[in-house]
Amino acid sequence: MRKLSGIHAPHYKHTATLPPINLPVPAEVILPMSMHAGAPANPVVSVGEQVKIGQLIGEAVGSVSSPVHASVSGVVKSIDNFDRRTGQNAVSVTIASDGNQEIYEGLSPRAIDSVEDFIQACMDSGVVGLGGAGYPTAPKFDIGKAIDFLLINGAECEPYITSDTRTMVDKALYVFEGTLLVKKYLQAAKAVICIENNKPEPIRKLQSLCAGVDGLEVFVLPSLYPQGERKVLV
Repeated sequence: MRKLSGIHAPHYKHTATLPPINLPVPAEVILPMSMHAGAPANPVVSVGEQVKIGQLIGEAVGSVSSPVHASVSGVVKSIDNFDRRTGQNAVSVTIASDGNQEIYEGLSPRAIDSVEDFIQACMDSGVVGLGGAGYPTAPKFDIGKAIDFLLINGAECEPYITSDTRTMVDKALYVFEGTLLVKKYLQAAKAVICIENNKPEPIRKLQSLCAGVDGLEVFVLPSLYPQGERKVLV
């Protein structure tokens, strides 16, 4: 078997010890309907409409697309045919915040009893990959068969980035429980949470949670770049 190597890139992860903070609510938000790979979402709100956090403002179009939801409560100020941040041709919805941060009444926990329910919940949530491509998560899970290994990529090999590290520190229980859910619905024989050896706190927390759980382990990787690239990780 050929071993893929890497380089020891200098790390400047100075924010790894800093917990996240809540930013003030902005006066307005601009939400492009194309924040993901695939077809842009189709706006389902109109100018002047009152919206709340979590409310659907753009519905997915096709299998490789993702819905967009309001991130603030307020009034739809405009629907433009270009992204005001970049100037590119992309429909975007601007919401003027009312500062109240009210949650949309239509939100409720989903009943999930099957892999189909699980995939649909992923689709409806609008979750997409954060590796850069923004590929919708639901199609990734729709593989139609059981798998041998589920790899959770906590390598975070880039020299400056620490968002994964903080997630594994501050939300370790969510990472653990989320892994168990994905493992269950994808019928994976084994799940492995992969973390580089320069992240001792995430390793300690997740090893403690995984202890004694059948078919679940934390695998400690050498700290190399590009360890988190999918082929290198595998």
